[in-house]
Amino acid sequence: MTQITAINSSTQSASATSPQKKNTANDMIGKDAFFKLLVTQLRHQDPLSPMDDREFVAQMAQFSTLEQMQNLQGQMLRLNAMAMLGREVLILPDNGGMPAAGVVDRVVTLDGSVQVAVNGQLYPVEWVNAVQPVIEEEQNGPQTL
Repeated sequence: MTQITAINSSTQSASATSPQKKNTANDMIGKDAFFKLLVTQLRHQDPLSPMDDREFVAQMAQFSTLEQMQNLQGQMLRLNAMAMLGREVLILPDNGGMPAAGVVDRVVTLDGSVQVAVNGQLYPVEWVNAVQPVIEEEQNGPQTL
């Protein structure tokens, strides 16, 4: 088996900062909490001194910016996974499972989690530790000159 030497830094940085699957649940809680707080602020504001509309617009703009950044992060994670198609990867499971290596033959998104299929098994893309192109000789067997 060929030794895997190239490290996919963007996948590692995505997994080091926050795994996609865990973010999805936390993002929904954050959005819900934001809207509950906003509604509570509007309900309990002093009628003689209402909340400044500039403050309200600024909060909405910050929320919108955060949501778009999260969407962009998810898209980048998917694009990085798509770039792994046809490449040999090393999988190091976070759950203490056995490491695996093989060629990525498909990429899927299940319940908000981007996963790569290696040797017929799906793994979260965050578990990919190294990526390298498949050497032509491995794909087609030894070539004669």
